[in-house]
Amino acid sequence: MLTARLRDLEAAQTFDELWQTAVAVLDAEGIGSVTYLTVAADFSQPFLQTTIPALYDGYAPATDPFLHHCCTNYDITRTGSAFLGDYPYLPEAAQTFIKRAEAVGFRSGLGIPVRLVGAPRFGGVNFGTRMERAVFEDRIGSRAEEFRLFALILHRRVEDLSRPVASEPSVIDVPPVPTLVALSPREREIIWLTAKGLSRKEIARSCSLSPHTVADYTQAAYRKLGVKNRVEATRAVLGI
Repeated sequence: MLTARLRDLEAAQTFDELWQTAVAVLDAEGIGSVTYLTVAADFSQPFLQTTIPALYDGYAPATDPFLHHCCTNYDITRTGSAFLGDYPYLPEAAQTFIKRAEAVGFRSGLGIPVRLVGAPRFGGVNFGTRMERAVFEDRIGSRAEEFRLFALILHRRVEDLSRPVASEPSVIDVPPVPTLVALSPREREIIWLTAKGLSRKEIARSCSLSPHTVADYTQAAYRKLGVKNRVEATRAVLGI
């Protein structure tokens, strides 16, 4: 399973090692192209890492349809020309870009936001394949949540490796709460602190993470716990 390889992302010590590891893991799962793209809130300062750089030759990353049409909510979007008919409302420029992507091997994919439009930085990961629509849905689309988790961990590790490492990383001692057994260690840490009333910024300082990464882990934990907000999460954790 893809989730069994998350430890490989955690073990990476440099960004290059992280990216090479992610690409190799995804290739084994049938993902032929990977694009990680984030921009500032005003669409400036793009950070682009992709296995298909030719797609962006003469094309500004900030105009990628993924940013404009996939990052308005956390839904996973089917991307690529195989799904173009599902989005007749896309402007001509966006449709042209999607058709151009097919020429470099991106026919069907999953666009997974990790931060939404309006955040200081937003964007996400686009996993692409050469598969026809039906094959893609059977092999990749049916496992969309696995790929979402992979994208979130990849994003968090990108942030980890692009900021100074804390000299004394915090370790939070989380009690063995039964309702948290399905969460990863970091998710348990963050949801426990959330239930104890700490703000996002306070949790970020305690865990040596960015507030954006804390938000990503919080949303992932909410989904696993089946809750929608801090109050419901607190009740689930504390049993009240």
